Amino acid sequence: MDVKNEEQFLKVVEGRIALEYLKEIKQTLPVRTGDTRDSVTANYTEDGWIIGSTSKVAGFLELGTGIYGPEGKPIIIKAVDKKALMWSGADHPYAKVEIDGMRPRFYFRNIASDQALAENIIKRVLDSL
Repeated sequence: MDVKNEEQFLKVVEGRIALEYLKEIKQTLPVRTGDTRDSVTANYTEDGWIIGSTSKVAGFLELGTGIYGPEGKPIIIKAVDKKALMWSGADHPYAKVEIDGMRPRFYFRNIASDQALAENIIKRVLDSL
């Protein structure tokens, strides 16, 4: 196999590995509407394959929110159109509510760092050639 064919072969293998990772991430993400899952893509750049999402929700799921997120601050919800917030189960109206946020889930990070998964994906791709 000459160098040009080897380079082409490696690009094909890399692309198939990227698509396998894309499938793994999409299968792992929680699905309410499917928008977050559908926002995850694999794109080839001159630096290699990049798997990511354009969804803000995916970022919240990955990194967390509030005190658990990148900013490390609680989330404050204030009444906007009314004088107070009220919901079923609340003991009285509130002018504002402070919540801790959501812990990070690390869907992308966990899949990217899973050595056994990487070995399995590479074996599946090479076996399919």
